[in-house]
Amino acid sequence: MRFIFNIPRTMTCYRWFGIFIALAIGCSLPSSAQVATILGTITDPSGAAVPNVTVTVRNTDTNQITRFTSNGAGQYVAPSLPVGHYNVQTQAPNFQPASAENIALMVGDRRRVDFQLKVGVAANGDGRGSASCRAVR
Repeated sequence: MRFIFNIPRTMTCYRWFGIFIALAIGCSLPSSAQVATILGTITDPSGAAVPNVTVTVRNTDTNQITRFTSNGAGQYVAPSLPVGHYNVQTQAPNFQPASAENIALMVGDRRRVDFQLKVGVAANGDGRGSASCRAVR
């Protein structure tokens, strides 16, 4: 008789465990599915990588600002950005600032925004280096 009484208790445990797993998966999907990434490489006029560049990413829809620094190979990654429109700006000693504007990010995008910085300090005018933008898969 003891075996018969254990079956409902075991089935109840499995049922609650299944409900818990379904809720955990269901709650985690929307937050991970609504993001995108901006990444790129920063070079000087000769094509050499520029390390330690401050990269500012601004969501123009919310005005949220996030800062990143390029690595030794001049590469930067801005992960887990909410879907929206962005401006990206660079700033480095001995180089003119550069920017890329109105970058639209959709769900799951990996948008490459590369910069080629101009040597010198911006005295007048916009003082912007060149930037290229393309989707990466």
